[in-house]
Amino acid sequence: MIPQRYDLPTPIEIGVNPEIAPVALLQYAIDITARSLVTTYPELCEFDLPRLLSNSPATLLAHVLLQQLNPLSELLSAYRTVVTIEASPGCRAANQQDNPF
Repeated sequence: MIPQRYDLPTPIEIGVNPEIAPVALLQYAIDITARSLVTTYPELCEFDLPRLLSNSPATLLAHVLLQQLNPLSELLSAYRTVVTIEASPGCRAANQQDNPF
């Protein structure tokens, strides 16, 4: 399932890696979307695939969407981790300069 704990980026982290702010926001939006879909379609929590397939097209699309949300959330989390590690002192190459843009 989607993580339920949010590590909001600190102002210092955002200053170093501004892109992690929308990444954190997207992870939060993914969790809210998953919770809303499960609330709207509680049958998605069941493991009876033939029964699920007999539901409405909206239920089926909600099921497919839920299947895509977890990998996306994991990818965003991995991105944020790697960006944070790369920005730490000592990880930057000696000739790599900060991007002024």
